[in-house]
Amino acid sequence: MVIPWDPIAKARFKETILALGARYDKNPQLGYMVMTGFCQAGEAYLASTQADIDFFNASAIAAGYAPNDDLPAGLVAWEAVVKEIVAQYMTAFPNTPLFITGARPY
Repeated sequence: MVIPWDPIAKARFKETILALGARYDKNPQLGYMVMTGFCQAGEAYLASTQADIDFFNASAIAAGYAPNDDLPAGLVAWEAVVKEIVAQYMTAFPNTPLFITGARPY
């Protein structure tokens, strides 16, 4: 899985969202857009095993994110990326309802 806060992957995915919006936002056959790009599977899951959780936490720390009183570093990074990606979808799809399936990322 791509690390959602990897700057290259994130930039390319944001470009993809803009391209999708330019092509499909005004398409009357598009009833809604499911947002993704910050999860490994549906419902916003990022990691399901302790090894994956440890990997994402270490990766987030290496990328400059720090844990806080409530969240480990991986979830701090994940939350920041979700905000960026959702904002990109909102920019790219101003005429299309957006949908997200929420769950605990780990």
